[in-house]
Amino acid sequence: MERVHSRSFMQDSFAATNDQLGATRDLNAGSTSAEDKVLHKEGVGAWIIRKIAHIFFAVMAFFGSNWAQLRLGVLYLEDSNQEKGLYWVEKSAENKNITAQFRLGEIFYTGKYGVEKDKGAAIKWLEKVIGEGWNKSITHSELVDKAIFRLADILLKSHRDRTRDWGGIGKDPERVLELLLRPGGLVERKSPEALRIAGEILKDRYSDEGAIPDLQRAIEFLVEAQDLGCDKKVVHVLDEAFRLRDSAEASR
Repeated sequence: MERVHSRSFMQDSFAATNDQLGATRDLNAGSTSAEDKVLHKEGVGAWIIRKIAHIFFAVMAFFGSNWAQLRLGVLYLEDSNQEKGLYWVEKSAENKNITAQFRLGEIFYTGKYGVEKDKGAAIKWLEKVIGEGWNKSITHSELVDKAIFRLADILLKSHRDRTRDWGGIGKDPERVLELLLRPGGLVERKSPEALRIAGEILKDRYSDEGAIPDLQRAIEFLVEAQDLGCDKKVVHVLDEAFRLRDSAEASR
């Protein structure tokens, strides 16, 4: 039974690819697929190379290469085939391809390739990047950092979009703070943007809860971010933190 299933899958894969190879495309009809753009702008040679790559990735993806699954999915997405594109990119991500997980997070957050935006799916895949990529290999450290910043962007925007009378700074900023402050993380490595975000979250937490240590730590982070070049974004927040500190000292 498995042999029949595998043969059918391969036949379907090659048939679909051969259909594309043999298809006569009318460029004057206004088609905007990635393949048509390649054929139109770069010529038949580049178009044939793309088709060969498609066949190669299809075969390798079928035999379980998570790298090929990602490349095949991207080819489908570039050619506006969202169903097959997302299927193969998700297949790669499920097979622990951290790059594929990050790409899915970006796709669902930005709506790239015309995919419907899905904040929940974006958070899910970015969290996977962080969970599986953290300390796994130095190769993935930059991707994990990017995932943390993107996740921070999503969670903090989501928090700010809620009504202002929603109590406390909430779990979303706390999750961001946890990621930024973890040992060996972005704050410890003196990322100016991470210091700024952490300082702002701690300042907001002081505003909600009144814990002086939070405010003192916020000021330390914000000053350090400013010293490291994160000047424009940090000035207003730092001024507000200083006013809060002066007000707290005056009320003692």
